[in-house]
Amino acid sequence: MNDGQMLDEVNESLQNKPKEIDTSANEAPIETESAESTADGEDGIDYALVVSEDLRILREEFPELSEIEDICELNDPLRYAALRDLGLSPEEAYLATSKRQKKDNRSHLFATKTVSVSRNGAMSDSELAAAREIFTDISDREIRKLYKRVTK
Repeated sequence: MNDGQMLDEVNESLQNKPKEIDTSANEAPIETESAESTADGEDGIDYALVVSEDLRILREEFPELSEIEDICELNDPLRYAALRDLGLSPEEAYLATSKRQKKDNRSHLFATKTVSVSRNGAMSDSELAAAREIFTDISDREIRKLYKRVTK
């Protein structure tokens, strides 16, 4: 399953459950990590431990999250939790819920040296520069004449 299909599946499941999320948010306040730490989940999972581990992973991966103290401080914590329940990793769930712009660095690019394609008997720029250093009292035109005469 590729990323596009996974995101479509997640979006479909979220669109099918918007009333559940909205009503639960209106009926009860969002539980914080401290409230979850007193009891285990229905399936025996300690959600406080999961939340603290997610927060640790997110802080390591994304430096802008180093100042947050709780997962509830994310842009959309309910959607983050829903995505985590669907099986996404903490990084994937955060990237799916954040409004973060991808950095446009061009680190994958590298500078290339331009190589001039010289015709038969013509000097390249680097050869002309080297000849200028050697023959300081001769003009470029005379250097090119000498080069043609020598290379024929």
